[in-house]
Amino acid sequence: MPFDRPLSSRVNGWIESLSRGGYAALTGLLTGIAVVVAGQEIGGDRLLIDAVLMALAMTAVYYALDPRNWSA
Repeated sequence: MPFDRPLSSRVNGWIESLSRGGYAALTGLLTGIAVVVAGQEIGGDRLLIDAVLMALAMTAVYYALDPRNWSA
């Protein structure tokens, strides 16, 4: 039954199953959303440009470095 685990475990399993590009794209999307929300609260200008640039930068960094494969 798919609902026997908590929601956090299901989401974590789904995120871990993403490919390198999918994980990087998800990270970039969530970063862009966070920048827009924070910018709305702070009241910054150039909000959309900042959000898109930050999302692209985070996507590129996460794709290039792939932090999920780092060993501690």
